Amino acid sequence: MHLYYLMAIPFGIGGVILTGIAAAIHRSIRKRRKRATVRTDAVIVEKLVRDRHIGERNTPYYIYEFSVDGTLRRAQFAGKHHQYLGDTVTIYYDPEEPEVIYIPEAQRWAGLFALYFIGICWLLGAFLLPVYAFFGIE
Repeated sequence: MHLYYLMAIPFGIGGVILTGIAAAIHRSIRKRRKRATVRTDAVIVEKLVRDRHIGERNTPYYIYEFSVDGTLRRAQFAGKHHQYLGDTVTIYYDPEEPEVIYIPEAQRWAGLFALYFIGICWLLGAFLLPVYAFFGIE
């Protein structure tokens, strides 16, 4: 069996996994955005940093406080590093479940795009490697 055929297997599996992860994250974002329809202003009242494994970046999570029908509510959302306590942010919340919020400006699209891009490139590589082997391209 030609080496290109063997190389195509991990590229194909990796491409499927990366593209699947990106699709699951994207689906989750779309679901949250679809549910959170009521716009309001919220204040950042607390910052949490969840420890990750050694060598990984810690993700800041912010606690947002906002009013729903006169009742103060709190919700957590992973945010950008340049947000500060006391900042006022426009959020969208789910009227049936106000703890579900969506913050468009805090959404990190670059990482999602990178996952899609790398996954599709790996899938393309998994397709092209056997084609190269079939035609004898070295």
